[in-house]
Amino acid sequence: MLGIVRHARASAPGYPALCRAFSSASSLISTASAAALVGQPGVRFIDVRDPRIFDAGHVAGAANAIEFFSYLATSTPVGVNHLARTFERVLTEKGVLTTDRLITYEDSMRGMYGASCRGWYLLR
Repeated sequence: MLGIVRHARASAPGYPALCRAFSSASSLISTASAAALVGQPGVRFIDVRDPRIFDAGHVAGAANAIEFFSYLATSTPVGVNHLARTFERVLTEKGVLTTDRLITYEDSMRGMYGASCRGWYLLR
């Protein structure tokens, strides 16, 4: 498992409240460090893999958000705003709170091409 701690960037214009609420701190963490956080209050694991793979097995309590791999947006102000609203909706529907520490993960860098890294980047 690859773990990436995310916190969203608050400075992007048009970012909705959920995205603005995340702090700017971010870092890579080891598998052992991530494992120690499973089940901890205020920590949510975001599995970016295909829902079929997620259903076959995932970190306990993780939310599945393949949108970090599949969603495409333009870099225009309208596109950035749509991206922010889309991920606010996706994460809110999955029960993610503005106070949660999110850890995005996947099972390898093959196939998903670093979608967990993309998740971190989109939410930083």
